[in-house]
Amino acid sequence: MFERWSQKGLMLYQVGYRIRSADTKETEPLLAGTWFVASALSNLNTVPFSLYFILFLFFFIFFFSLFFSFLPRSFLNSMDH
Repeated sequence: MFERWSQKGLMLYQVGYRIRSADTKETEPLLAGTWFVASALSNLNTVPFSLYFILFLFFFIFFFSLFFSFLPRSFLNSMDH
């Protein structure tokens, strides 16, 4: 039951993150790493630890992307070069 919930939530999160970062392709590796870690942890038997870790990753990346969305676009473009 936990695996089904976590995979549905992560799929919805992945879709929303892809829509939000449609114009910035540099966030894709971060998402792929998060997806890998969260799917590996959801297969563990220690359900509470993996659940809290997925929640921690979700909030960390949410606030991280929120922080970068407030930065000016010219600053983000200068980080590419």
